[in-house]
Amino acid sequence: SLVTTSNDNSVKPSTHRSFQFVEYGTTIPPHDSVIISCDGRIDGVTMELTHWNGNETPEQFYADTSTEMALNFCHDNLLNEDFSKDLIVANNHFDTDGVLSVFACLQPEWIQSNEDYHQLLMDGAAAGDFGEWSSDSGVKLDAILEGICQEQNSDEARAYDVCLKELPNILHNILHEGGAMYENYWKTTLDHARASYDAIQSGQSTFETTKSSFGQASDSVIVSVEPFALSPFALHRGLVEQNLWPKAQRILRVIENKSDNGNAPVLLNFWYEKPGHGWVQKLRDRPVIRPSPKAVGPLLESLNQVTRDVYQNAETARAVEWTNQGGRSLVSICQTTRPLVLDESDHARKRDEITREFVDVLAKMDAPPAQYCNHKTPDSTSEHFPL
Repeated sequence: SLVTTSNDNSVKPSTHRSFQFVEYGTTIPPHDSVIISCDGRIDGVTMELTHWNGNETPEQFYADTSTEMALNFCHDNLLNEDFSKDLIVANNHFDTDGVLSVFACLQPEWIQSNEDYHQLLMDGAAAGDFGEWSSDSGVKLDAILEGICQEQNSDEARAYDVCLKELPNILHNILHEGGAMYENYWKTTLDHARASYDAIQSGQSTFETTKSSFGQASDSVIVSVEPFALSPFALHRGLVEQNLWPKAQRILRVIENKSDNGNAPVLLNFWYEKPGHGWVQKLRDRPVIRPSPKAVGPLLESLNQVTRDVYQNAETARAVEWTNQGGRSLVSICQTTRPLVLDESDHARKRDEITREFVDVLAKMDAPPAQYCNHKTPDSTSEHFPL
């Protein structure tokens, strides 16, 4: 359950600014007040601060995360006459980027007087929206806010109330005490990230760029062979450190499940997805990722033909067919519905053969247009992974 620090760092809500949670897909009722939508797109607002596709965020505030946009807006508009009048800040979904951007617009004075928290706010937003290991503190902040939401039985409006009230205490405790008071929220998440990173460092998990067997370059498809499903935070960190993240347009994740019994078969799940920021079409500081294929049916059929060739049994192949339904996140493109089963004695060779056949299909049917091949390379100095 929620714990608070002994030092109360909370801030009182402004009398002329308030938050309104709007059910997703609905329009906010008419108001005389200025209405800003933070993170979510809502019909009927005065202004948007969001990176969601189709947004109308003013260019002078635009950034990769809504939290950064809100910080930009607060910096430029703290003394703006319209901003000083009655203001409603709205969102239509709960996530870390949403909470942090809403908080910034509700409490611009606090934001202005606490600049030492700005990097933490941006790290939390990047961790939550893009699955990036922005910093240990950013991962912790995301996990804490998501954990609080789960405690409210995913009642998003209630979760906003709790998080907006508690957030100054959370930020203070993370920055000054490593988040010790909230460890029960973030420990499992960070432990998984660290175990995943250890697997990459030890060579248990590997990344490689590949070329299709017919010669077409497919080095924008990174093959990630994983002994278990890696934390997205470790996946991001590993790709950055191996200088693969700037070129990655797609990731084919090959997830092994090996029994302690050496004679047991090896189970392989395949997940095909975009990098964590790949669902955002307009980016300033990260590589632009090409859209998912519009006609996914032919791609799925070609991938399923590979599984039929592997099993040479149509009924068995249907049980492990590829699908674009039920994806785990916004960056999912398609995945196998069940694991492929390989004999343990020769599984590595067979795994590599099957993976190459899948890469052949992906290179033919989901190859990047030229305009996506030469995108911006991020400044590596902006990454501040914990040592």
